[in-house]
Amino acid sequence: MNDQSHYSFMFSYLEKEGINIDFKEFAFQLNTHPDFPSLYAFSDTLKFFKIDNIAASIENKNIDYLPGMFVALLQEDNQAPFLSFIEKSNDRYICSNENYRKSVDEKEFLHIWKNIVLVVEKAEDKLIYNPKRKIAIKQFTLILLFFVVFAITLGFKMSSLYNIYIILGLAGVYLSTETLRQFFGGNSSFAKAVCNSNSSAISNCKTVITSKKTFNLFSLELSDLSIIFFVGQLLSFFLMEIGGMIDYYSFYLLVSLTLTLPVVIYSIYYQNFIEKKWCAICLMIISVLILEAVTLAAVLNIPNHSIFNWIPFMLFFSGFIISIVIWTNLKPFIKDFIALKALNIELFRFKRNYPLFKMALQSSKNYEYYTLESAIIVGNPNAGLKLSLVTNPFCGYCSKTHELIETLVFKYPKDILVNFRFNLDDSADELSKALHYTLIDIYFKEGQFAFMDVIGNWFKNKNLDAFFEKYGKKNYADNKISGFLSKMYQQNKDNELMFTPAIIINNNLFPEMYNREDLVYFINELIDDEELIVNDYKQLQKIK
Repeated sequence: MNDQSHYSFMFSYLEKEGINIDFKEFAFQLNTHPDFPSLYAFSDTLKFFKIDNIAASIENKNIDYLPGMFVALLQEDNQAPFLSFIEKSNDRYICSNENYRKSVDEKEFLHIWKNIVLVVEKAEDKLIYNPKRKIAIKQFTLILLFFVVFAITLGFKMSSLYNIYIILGLAGVYLSTETLRQFFGGNSSFAKAVCNSNSSAISNCKTVITSKKTFNLFSLELSDLSIIFFVGQLLSFFLMEIGGMIDYYSFYLLVSLTLTLPVVIYSIYYQNFIEKKWCAICLMIISVLILEAVTLAAVLNIPNHSIFNWIPFMLFFSGFIISIVIWTNLKPFIKDFIALKALNIELFRFKRNYPLFKMALQSSKNYEYYTLESAIIVGNPNAGLKLSLVTNPFCGYCSKTHELIETLVFKYPKDILVNFRFNLDDSADELSKALHYTLIDIYFKEGQFAFMDVIGNWFKNKNLDAFFEKYGKKNYADNKISGFLSKMYQQNKDNELMFTPAIIINNNLFPEMYNREDLVYFINELIDDEELIVNDYKQLQKIK
């Protein structure tokens, strides 16, 4: 389940609740979740997007307490359980997902319901991404493409007949790319609209296109032949127009279309008698071919000069040769890319396994927490999850780490405490001291929010003159701040925390085998992990 259409029931639910998210990112995060495709994976992915939700087991007698919309686990007869978006309308329950839509009464619903539900909390600040904007961009792109083609044809001063050739050719290219998308395991809103994804249905594009029963022509699938033909048709058109031999184009195209007749007949025979399922996209491609042939046969005007002139003949078929060369070289790269993408998802899913991360974390270097405590703290002082960040304003890698910490503090202000620790020794130059002193002075005088804003601006710009002009320059002879920084530097030195940035989670150094950016994938589990919190609490009790 790699494409977004498999999660359409969840997107429908979120949209109905007024919660819009980035569909592509949601699909990626869900696919790479170690517990995918369980309901917990959906729930945890929603939490990743900061969407409050609850997955629970509900008894039949409590069904009236459920909201008007929710996601439920259903099972019909002996089929496998499946998730579905549920809408309550009067006394009916409308159940729907990408393969299923049914309206049932309460009695029938209770019969197919597995008593498991997922409910999200509607909130105005959850409008992360508006998919309608994405649709509008796609529509604009198609309109723009149409006008570009129209402008080109006007530039060539062609007849409306040639405009029809181009439009039909582009339609063929588009439909061919849809078959290739199905062949490579993808999907689209167009395919979803015209194809039935139910394997038992009489119409199923993916089953037909990916079937191993069909023949190969020189290792080329029917979907390969389709894209090669329509791209070759367009290339030949423009080559002959540029070469001033467009008068020959119609005849040669009709000959080419005639040669596709056996393939068309085979495709229809294969769908009807061998696979016994119909592919709507394939039938549309056949319709385009027939429409082109009928149009050409009706208006064909054979030129007075010889139609078998070898120069226009070679020019015409050069377009198809170029198309074959391009596609046969491009297809292996696409296959490798898709294979690597699938492998990346599997590796990412393995990497995101929290028990493995926790094991790596607890195996990494351990520190006494009291040596990590800082007077510069951000977040909730009473939070169970305590992060310590050893940073340096002049460190190149610290900018991204600061963005990470800033994001976590913003998302989980009540659940995280961050200790900021600087490495500034007495031998540092005056400007470096002045910068550190100014940052700390802002924290003590204006608080954590002002401090985060100022240090964030610094990491974005890193311009000392602009910084001091905006925030002033604190006298680095301040004994209080000097003593504070000296003690912090010595503690870091004793803990061998001299490299920046360094993140310590409670008592343990962030594992080296993980990227620091991976912390966002484990933050929910870390917050809820009572074992880590209890261990930390016990250690603090010993110190006291």
